[in-house]
Amino acid sequence: MELTRESLSEELVKDIKPINNVRTDESYSFFNQFIIDDKVIKVYESKILIDDEWDKFVTGINDSCLHQLSGWADVKSSEGWDFIRFIYTQDNIIIGGYQILIKNFPFIGKIAYLNHAPVTQIQNYEFVKKLIEDFRIIIKKIGIRLAIISPPFNNNILVDELTTRFDRNIFFNVINAEAEMDLSADENTILKNMLRMRRQNISKRTTYNYHIFEGGEEHLETFFKLMSDTCQRNNVKPNPSSLAMVKKIWNYYHYKNLLNLYLFSINNEIVSAILAFEYQDRFIPWKFGWSGKYAKFKPNDIFHWELIRIAKQKGFKKYNLGGVNLSTAEKLSSLNKNLNEKELKSATFYKMGFGCYIRRLPDSVVHIPNPVLRALYKFYLSLNKSKLILKKKFRINLNAH
Repeated sequence: MELTRESLSEELVKDIKPINNVRTDESYSFFNQFIIDDKVIKVYESKILIDDEWDKFVTGINDSCLHQLSGWADVKSSEGWDFIRFIYTQDNIIIGGYQILIKNFPFIGKIAYLNHAPVTQIQNYEFVKKLIEDFRIIIKKIGIRLAIISPPFNNNILVDELTTRFDRNIFFNVINAEAEMDLSADENTILKNMLRMRRQNISKRTTYNYHIFEGGEEHLETFFKLMSDTCQRNNVKPNPSSLAMVKKIWNYYHYKNLLNLYLFSINNEIVSAILAFEYQDRFIPWKFGWSGKYAKFKPNDIFHWELIRIAKQKGFKKYNLGGVNLSTAEKLSSLNKNLNEKELKSATFYKMGFGCYIRRLPDSVVHIPNPVLRALYKFYLSLNKSKLILKKKFRINLNAH
């Protein structure tokens, strides 16, 4: 792919919100500056935990990630994650940046996680190159042993540069595909695109009375109990890990009108609950809990169907069911649906059964600052695939998103 060299002109930054007060005090610390196409770009470290100006910038970038908002750094601090955030400005306007989460892991040391970032809409080779160079300098300066980078979805030059300069990730489980539904179709078409068993389950909605309503902060404890019970039945740990974390997420995202809680009741009993992000053009049922009751009524299939209808009514264009196993999802999307028993019982099978397409995300990469360890890692990657034990075993759930 040929890398373009567009200038950092007013045309490129006209829609980005300006920073009103970039100061060299406890809020913003000057880091460096450089010149591209006769434009001076100044870089600052944002030292405040909740940075409204950064948040305005992130939400204004199409397909940006909710986890790049400053409130996520506050949320993850409850699990021992620290953060560092750098912003790039031209004429006092934010044009790019990244928020890095940092945590000390036993036997490994400091790990950095860059989730769907750097954030920028500028597709300029020199600017992208400087973003990455600064990132490497920062990572080395703060003593990071390993950095995991999940590239952004919306910047081809940035994705190409990250995947060229860094190595593919075989250490950590990072989502590289999501199940997503196009809400522009009418309801009959959406139903037709689902697996027959999903349509049959949804058809049970006419056989009993149920009620769906939006919950408030007073329902968060109920949601967490349902989610915890669901996790226990599936032998996994709840994430978020505590009611306190759920409340912290709620206090930040709900009051920015980015998060809502939906509850499903039968006979005045709350049976299921879904915490859903409502961000840009996507409705994202993020976390889910079910009591396990009324299974024969298929409440959860009906719950999702009603949320699909609610999302359409609210004007969202996509219904995103979150991460899926790419291999299983591709089988379901092909004519040859030869799935094994494990795949048939998987979350991927459930999600794709709603007639979703695969939203492919850029593969994650890693950067190891130590040159000796980096060389050893590259050598390990060069071995025959059958010897790459870490590709199938010992992979770590990062739990930073």
